[in-house]
Amino acid sequence: IKHPCTLDKRGEFGYNINRVADAQMKNGIAVSRENLAPGDIIGFSSGGIGGYVSHVGMYVGDGMMIHAPHSGDVVKYTTIDSGYYSTRFAGARRIIY
Repeated sequence: IKHPCTLDKRGEFGYNINRVADAQMKNGIAVSRENLAPGDIIGFSSGGIGGYVSHVGMYVGDGMMIHAPHSGDVVKYTTIDSGYYSTRFAGARRIIY
């Protein structure tokens, strides 16, 4: 079963999303860390909340996300509560609501 919430930049499922991570934090509606749901986009910044978002992941539930850490790497299943990502959480967006 395909979930309709994807990071497909082409809008094949009827949802358009910006290409650049920081711009993706303007899509959809804001979601607090406490109210994350599977499919939400999570932004990370070296400056924390309110900083320029240079990396995004997709929340999959239970404090976990999927993301590609850097170009050329594979998609990883990672906790958002690790030291690195926990301190760089900049916000989250819900595309389908």
